[in-house]
Amino acid sequence: MRFSAVLVAMAALALAATVKVTWYYNGKPVTYITTLNDYYVLKLCVKEIGGSHIAVLVLRGDSLNPPKYYQTTLKLSDQENCRTVLVYFKKMPKVGGVDVAVKPGNVEGLYVDLDVAGVKIDHIGYLKIVKANEEEAGLYSCLKVSSNLIRTVPGDKIIFTITNNCKVPITLQARVDMANLPDQTLNKTTVEPGKSVELIAKVPKFYGVQLLGLFGAGPTAYVRGTYISVGNAVVYYVPNYDFFLYYIKPNLKAQYFVEGKAVKKASVGQDVQGCIYVPNIVPFKNVPAMNATLKAVEDLMFAPDKVVAKSNIVINTLPFAKCLTFTVEKHWNTRGYKLVLEVKEDVSLFGSKVPLVTSATATPELGVK
Repeated sequence: MRFSAVLVAMAALALAATVKVTWYYNGKPVTYITTLNDYYVLKLCVKEIGGSHIAVLVLRGDSLNPPKYYQTTLKLSDQENCRTVLVYFKKMPKVGGVDVAVKPGNVEGLYVDLDVAGVKIDHIGYLKIVKANEEEAGLYSCLKVSSNLIRTVPGDKIIFTITNNCKVPITLQARVDMANLPDQTLNKTTVEPGKSVELIAKVPKFYGVQLLGLFGAGPTAYVRGTYISVGNAVVYYVPNYDFFLYYIKPNLKAQYFVEGKAVKKASVGQDVQGCIYVPNIVPFKNVPAMNATLKAVEDLMFAPDKVVAKSNIVINTLPFAKCLTFTVEKHWNTRGYKLVLEVKEDVSLFGSKVPLVTSATATPELGVK
């Protein structure tokens, strides 16, 4: 059967189901909690807009070795399916009707890994745990902070509205919370007593990249979120979702066509249209434009892989499908051909521009007859 990859992508976008994860405290959505309370009784809710799939939910703690706190199976729909989560920091309280109790210890936050009908939506629904002390408690009562976004992705612009009901001027910073790298200051302002200001920050286009360790591959660096701080006190937090690292990478698929027909293998000399795509179950549909390169790569044994074709593309919606054409050759050490999505960005870190390169390889490979 012959069809256009572009038409397939348009149909997938129109039919895409969106999965949403939300935490609630006292009936209101929350993106962070502080250790000023001894415990919280939270609702963790998941819904799927435009679909009704079975999902496996795993609740984890954010650390180098993420602890697994809870796992359950959910039937998703456009109505929220919720679980009650008790988070406590000292002695476990006697609270009824709880599905899981979590004593987070030194983890940075809580998040959910979802498997929705085989589609991986990892590290979603981030809930930051802010370490606070009694000396900082007054800031939470006299400073009022809100934002235009309750969740960001790399490249988003976030506008914080800050009202100072304290009796003295307050200097605040908008900072980016980096995993496995030092935090960075994005902007700062001073707010006089009784005044309100807007503070604008641009979330860096920093997509997760693996660092080098002492013995090879190290931890992955990525943007956890953006926060407002007064000195060392975090008074407001907005989580960030790295859709490239936690959605595109684990779900990137490849399909190959010869003269409009889908194939798993191609012969030497044939022109192949190779297409990458992600499934039509997504965490959201619109993202800031991500400039990338789609590469067709000859997979070689005992030698570096060879790029045989490439195309510059822009991704600004989920799901997506992108294609390029290449000609099949075969050498004694050719395994096959694969499609690689590469992202390059110059990111401002440590006071200078740092080139960032990360990539995802689509599956499966194309075999050669």
